[in-house]
Amino acid sequence: MLFRSLLEDSADSNNKKKSTLAQLLAAGLNATEATATGTINTSSTTDVLATSMTITPAAGTYLVLFAATVSSDTNHGYVYTSIWAAGAQVAASELAGNPKNSPDRHAHTSIAKVTVNGAQVIEGRWRVGSGTGSMYQRTLEIVKVA
Repeated sequence: MLFRSLLEDSADSNNKKKSTLAQLLAAGLNATEATATGTINTSSTTDVLATSMTITPAAGTYLVLFAATVSSDTNHGYVYTSIWAAGAQVAASELAGNPKNSPDRHAHTSIAKVTVNGAQVIEGRWRVGSGTGSMYQRTLEIVKVA
């Protein structure tokens, strides 16, 4: 919760949140990152994996950041992003955004603390409320904290 407060209180945009996390990493924290830039689309109203947003780390507790830029083809169409670990959505990691009509883009940054056993996967997933959503740049970053 300390990292979540630090990042949210010190940043007012997706890029600043990522920059703040980068500063924490530069302070000596060891991170693992998955990134992708190719546009992906979904019309699923249930959470699906955001392509390439999966990491299977060693056992431990991690600070997880899932950042993505999204849009919707539906006026007032909500796009939802969340962090999943061990096959379940991490409580309070879901964000809902209303990027209006494409090409308007909305930045989402979810942050959570998760514990995995070394065989469990950490994922960034997403869905739409209606219509079709698009996801552009995306990053799933984990930092071992215990």
